[in-house]
Amino acid sequence: MNNDPGNTSAESTVKSEKHLFQKVVRGGFWVFSLRIAQQLLFMARLLVLAWLLLPSDFGLLGIALISLATLETFTQTGFQAALIQTKDPNHSALNTAWTFGLLRGALLCGLIVLAAPWIVGFFDGSADLKPNQIRNPQALLQRIASPRPGAGPDWARLLSADTRAKLARWQTDQVPPEDLTEEVRRDLNRIIRQERLSDAVDVTALTESCRRRLAAYQDRPDTARQNRLLLETWYAPEIDTVLIDRQTACGVLRVISLTLLVNALVNIGLVFFHRELQFRPQFVLQFGSTLADAALSVTLAVAYRNVWALVWGRLAGQVVFLVLSYVLHPYRPRLRWDWAQGRQLWRFGKWILGSSIIGFLVLQGDNLFVGKLLGLTMLGFYQMAYRISNLPATEVSNMISRVTFPAYAKVQDDIPRLRLAYLKVLQFTCLISFPVAMLLFLFAEDFVHLVLRDKWLPMVPAMQVLAWLGLIRSVGSTFAPLFTSVGKPHISPRIQFFRLLAMAILIWPCTRLWGIAGTALSVVASGLLLQPASIYCLLREIRCRLSELIRRVFPSVVAIAVMALLVLTLRRMVSDLNPWWQFAVLLLIGLGGYVLSLLVLDRLGRYNNLGLFRDQIRIMQDAAAMYRKKT
Repeated sequence: MNNDPGNTSAESTVKSEKHLFQKVVRGGFWVFSLRIAQQLLFMARLLVLAWLLLPSDFGLLGIALISLATLETFTQTGFQAALIQTKDPNHSALNTAWTFGLLRGALLCGLIVLAAPWIVGFFDGSADLKPNQIRNPQALLQRIASPRPGAGPDWARLLSADTRAKLARWQTDQVPPEDLTEEVRRDLNRIIRQERLSDAVDVTALTESCRRRLAAYQDRPDTARQNRLLLETWYAPEIDTVLIDRQTACGVLRVISLTLLVNALVNIGLVFFHRELQFRPQFVLQFGSTLADAALSVTLAVAYRNVWALVWGRLAGQVVFLVLSYVLHPYRPRLRWDWAQGRQLWRFGKWILGSSIIGFLVLQGDNLFVGKLLGLTMLGFYQMAYRISNLPATEVSNMISRVTFPAYAKVQDDIPRLRLAYLKVLQFTCLISFPVAMLLFLFAEDFVHLVLRDKWLPMVPAMQVLAWLGLIRSVGSTFAPLFTSVGKPHISPRIQFFRLLAMAILIWPCTRLWGIAGTALSVVASGLLLQPASIYCLLREIRCRLSELIRRVFPSVVAIAVMALLVLTLRRMVSDLNPWWQFAVLLLIGLGGYVLSLLVLDRLGRYNNLGLFRDQIRIMQDAAAMYRKKT
């Protein structure tokens, strides 16, 4: 019998690691299952809604969500993160956090209801026509030169004599279309600012929505916006929509604001699920919410084909989440306030507030900029491109982060265990998210053309640029949970602050030059510039060498490079195939090249890439078996 206390301690440590690892993996099984189910639902919902609705509908909802996110972020308390990080939160702390959250939600909801007209007014686009708002210059020139019969204004007659002469010569290819487009744009802006065209229009030829909006502008009066609305109506396929239907937008904003109150009522007892790595009930919560959102939004989109499908679907999802939170956890919060508990929670939560504000400006600043500068339709394109290109890559890392944050907190004082756990998480994250990001970059145009239809093609350049942001974020999002779990949440906001400065410097010139693709480029560039600082802080906290970090990422980088080389080289060889077959063949070739590269690297360098996958699959099978045994 071995009575060596050193051996006993070692055995205890091994058992503790094994127990923690099993809890993390069981949690990972449920989080992974949730994300797979959610993404299948999300993609089905997204496809149907993209077919039925317009980009401007998504842009209108985007404006409402940006407004809510702005107020939520700048009043963030960080109490829930503090409760997860606290070793033993009591009922007083839980009730204090819930009470403050409810008060905050009610106040914000009321504020948005009252301030809706001013919020919408901020986003309502300038009446001037900007160069990047002309989607199809050739078609616009053709329609102005050869106006269709009807009750609309004769825009060609209103142009200057010099521009009309050039327009006539353009039809015989004597004037470059690029120069003429810019001259026509300047003339149209002169007309918008100086003429009063509504008197020359037969309003019965306009849609009911257009007549209502025209009357609203006449009431103010706002001649420039009246004229811009007519321009958008008359040349809808060629010119992007920037003016907002203010009445509809105010209604959308007020209904969406109810989600703040609904979220505030959610059972605070859910923090115990996070603390104890119980992700099965979270699966039920999230999946039920997503299912309700998808079912109602798709049903309403089929019936009405407008933005309200998105609005009511989102609200329904939040209500279902609220109901399930009380069904799944027995804790019942009460209206109580304890000043001592509030101050204790705030000491930790204030760093979460700082991180949330800076993170919001980094993640939503581009949306604010696009919505204000480029208008509703471009915001819809940009948000859809961002959502698709970043969702697969970042969802993987977010899924892992949700599991690892509580796990890191449990071993925060054991640096060797913390370092090993992080490096494995980083390697596994890269193995999954890197190929997804590369495939989105390579197949962006094919995906949009085949799946979302051609009306979404203007978002392809932005989507390709943002695919690289997904790759950057997949790595970067593994940093913050580690910093927070070891009690240093201030590191992330400080780094993000400098990233925000870099983005603020780059976003204006890039957007002016390249539209939403330029906005995407500024976001990616700012993320790249600050990665070295994040890596330095990470290495310091886990006491790790840079070479070890590079070794964990190296296989994924080499494998996606091989994937890209194969797809780009063989694309021409299969160009004669049906587009769907071409897409499928190249996708299989790319994935095959990726897996083969990992196999070769495993054999040459002992990276254990596929071993990580085998371990995860085996433990997920064990977790699934345990679940079946329990049920």
